[in-house]
Amino acid sequence: MAAKKPQSSVFKQLTRREREILEVIHRLRTPTLSEIIQEMDAPSARAAIRTHLNIMEEKGYVTHTKRSREFVYEACQNRDTEAKSLFRSLLANFFDGSFKKALTSHLSDPDTKLDRAEIEEIEDLLEKIKKKKR
Repeated sequence: MAAKKPQSSVFKQLTRREREILEVIHRLRTPTLSEIIQEMDAPSARAAIRTHLNIMEEKGYVTHTKRSREFVYEACQNRDTEAKSLFRSLLANFFDGSFKKALTSHLSDPDTKLDRAEIEEIEDLLEKIKKKKR
């Protein structure tokens, strides 16, 4: 059965528990139910996690195949794709679509800590962007 395609950002559509399960699936790539439960901070009962996985599959966020006696789960969307979608949504909803506003907000926060290597990496990225615009 072909998995349904999620309508927009996964993290916007999932419950907290479903997001946690999806994070485990992304981290482990193709875990079994037992492996998912083992990786969770405070797992629910096995039947409850299985129910969440069934719901997530119906929503089109995960798919499964059978490996010996257990199902193996896999995310339908790659994590980077979802991160980009979530970031675009964050920009649109909180910063009027402006990356500059988001970056200014983040960098002006006293809790933001950037080491020298991160600053240099950001500078390099900005230089590459400038060269592409010329």
